[in-house]
Amino acid sequence: RESIRVAETLDVQHLVSIHVEQSQLASTVETILQALAQQGQFMENLLKDFSNHKTETQVTLRNFGEEVEKKILQEVRKVGERNLRMTQDIDNMKSEVEILGENVERRLDALNNRVQQDMSAMQTAFDTSNDSL
Repeated sequence: RESIRVAETLDVQHLVSIHVEQSQLASTVETILQALAQQGQFMENLLKDFSNHKTETQVTLRNFGEEVEKKILQEVRKVGERNLRMTQDIDNMKSEVEILGENVERRLDALNNRVQQDMSAMQTAFDTSNDSL
């Protein structure tokens, strides 16, 4: 058996001081834990807000992209239709020019034939008039 010797004089002031320091430390630790819990909740809320904002931004960007693509496709379609109409107009004008060219060619041929006939008739008249002289 061991015997424990208790000091005859207890330093009550020292014991009270230790108890107060431990109490203050516990209070400080509790305050720090509460602040960390609040900070954690703040960070969690911030993360949720960021996630929501990110989702909203993605939706906005997707909608904007779809709208831009739709407008570009509409403009491309309009340009394609305009080009088709212009090509058809050019083909029509080409056909008209070919028809006009053929008409002019026929008229020139007819005029040339007439001139040839008139020249032949004049030559015959000249020859006849020379023979009679």
